[in-house]
Amino acid sequence: MGVYKRGRYWWLSYSYAGWHIRESARTMSKKLALRLLAKRQTAIFEDRFDLHDIKLTPRFSDFAREYLLTFSKINKAPQSWRRDQISVNNLNIFFGKYRLNEIKPMLIEHYKQHRLGSGRKPATINRELALLKHLYTVAERNDEARTNPAKKVQLLREDNVVQRVLSETDEERLIRSAAPHVRRVVICALDTGMRLGEILSLLWEYVDLQNRVIIVAKTKTRKTREIPIRRRLMTVFEEAQTQATSGHVFRHFNGEPIKSVREGYKNALSRAGLEHRHYLFHDLRHTFATRLAECGVSLFTVKELLGHSTILTTQRYAHPGRRAKQDAIARLDRHGDACP
Repeated sequence: MGVYKRGRYWWLSYSYAGWHIRESARTMSKKLALRLLAKRQTAIFEDRFDLHDIKLTPRFSDFAREYLLTFSKINKAPQSWRRDQISVNNLNIFFGKYRLNEIKPMLIEHYKQHRLGSGRKPATINRELALLKHLYTVAERNDEARTNPAKKVQLLREDNVVQRVLSETDEERLIRSAAPHVRRVVICALDTGMRLGEILSLLWEYVDLQNRVIIVAKTKTRKTREIPIRRRLMTVFEEAQTQATSGHVFRHFNGEPIKSVREGYKNALSRAGLEHRHYLFHDLRHTFATRLAECGVSLFTVKELLGHSTILTTQRYAHPGRRAKQDAIARLDRHGDACP
């Protein structure tokens, strides 16, 4: 119980009926803050204190809703915002009834246990904890929370991340087995490393066939990047131009823009006999990055082509495959003692 300074203003800290209340005195004078605290203590002692007259720390459910609408929706790409909505829904089930100042590190640890017990993977839980941490950062910035309890909570070790890279044989079988409209999308993913959302939203105005470059504008990180067009992909674009030369690049046979390849990609895997490989569409992006790394392309260049914000993320995608590792050992054998 007492007063403390935060930023320019003094704040009050006191208890009432089991509540730990933090209230801005809205003054830069410690003397006035102490006077207001004395008034609050007197009102509590004389049973005249009305909790509803004090601005309480908001409930998690209320501030989370505000966070989604005023921060996430405005500052993040649509797919990131939708993922935030899912994370907030999961967090809300557990924390929704609490006020922001009631959520302590130990309660967050219980949340981790709860999510693990319900079968959620560590990577999923860590994304939710990262959102919780940033939500509190925004709350602190807006004087809605004094501390960030998520900063004191360790993330889980992620052993569930499986990076799958298609072999050249599997790649050929997948392309050969895909329906024409799916085949074009698959080749684009393999030859550019673009995300599925970036591919399906690609417009002809961002494809420069003369200079053989794609300008990726609608990105997850909101940063525009350029990707050179490979020979195989050039053929795909020339085929696609028979349907339209404006609007969306990737379309169904009837000319309608492709909105999803979920079923088409699944059917292609089945016809290729690759269901047991469990290749996700995102693994095509992994394959692109790994092939670049195996060709000796620098991680910085791979980062720029993939559109990552940090090279740490790129390292998860671009890793040498078995063949590259075997080549490295073969070099040692060839050089013998000349290679340390």
